[in-house]
Amino acid sequence: SVQFWLEKGEVLHSLQRDEDALICYDKCIELESDNDDVYMRKAAFLKDVGKTEEAIASLDEALRRNPQNEAAWID
Repeated sequence: SVQFWLEKGEVLHSLQRDEDALICYDKCIELESDNDDVYMRKAAFLKDVGKTEEAIASLDEALRRNPQNEAAWID
């Protein structure tokens, strides 16, 4: 499930296994590509690891899927 992959990604990130964490976030998108929250979580991860441009792209995807997502506008 998406929740499993999100939680796994967070755990891997906390262990500084960021490449593996990114795979988990991508798996979430593969499972629920219309879920704007998944893109938001990936953006937060990417921002945290210093991948600002990729984080912005993920926020843009979240907004494309849900233009009413205020958090994506703020981040």
